[in-house]
Amino acid sequence: MNPFTTDTIRCQATEGRPALCGWPPMLLLLAIALLSPTTFTEAQACLELGTVPAECNSDGSVSVTFEVANLSGLDAHKLFLPVTVYFPGGTATISPTVTIFDPALPGDGSVVATVEFFIDGATDGSVLEIPFALMHKDDSGNLEECCSDVLEVPIPVGCVGVQFIRGDANQDESISIPDAMVILNFLFNGWPVTCVDALDSNDSGNITITDAVNVLCALFCPGTPPPPAPFPDCGIDPTGDFLGCGNYDGC
Repeated sequence: MNPFTTDTIRCQATEGRPALCGWPPMLLLLAIALLSPTTFTEAQACLELGTVPAECNSDGSVSVTFEVANLSGLDAHKLFLPVTVYFPGGTATISPTVTIFDPALPGDGSVVATVEFFIDGATDGSVLEIPFALMHKDDSGNLEECCSDVLEVPIPVGCVGVQFIRGDANQDESISIPDAMVILNFLFNGWPVTCVDALDSNDSGNITITDAVNVLCALFCPGTPPPPAPFPDCGIDPTGDFLGCGNYDGC
């Protein structure tokens, strides 16, 4: 039978609903469905997160600590994070990427675990969206995801150090005689520079005439070791000092 013919079925008005007599059967069923109350079941969260604070470290990295409760119904044995995270303007790296729960994090939310990791290469003021997953290990040792979510981590302004190349005083992405001249002019003529750390060619934490000599020796003295990191690639100063680097155009 064509569901849209004028063949009808018997019906009568009921409390709260109009009589739908004379309607084609298919349309009648559709109307009843639309008039019936619908119950929607909200999806239950499979985990709970605490606040996600980010703190600056002296080496320019950012430490992140957060609390998580597992509500998935499955015990979680590990938490996985990505190695790299992309954000507008660059790429950040994360370590460690695996947190092991021993004993396992129960799936009933009865235990709150603390997870800590570090971020390198993020930009001041950026907000990183970092996915993570809780992993369950079955009796055979196989891992399966029991829950996942995304962390929103705001990077504090002024937290991450500026990348530079050590010894590259004139910021042309290499070391040469002009770099030694910039260092000497900074010391004796008060030349302004935007990245004092780059002038510290021996990473002593101070700018002296030795830094200019080290640049020249790196160029002309056989057997002279290259400047300490970051060199020859851009990077953040791995040693703490009070020199600072406000801006470096070479990276």
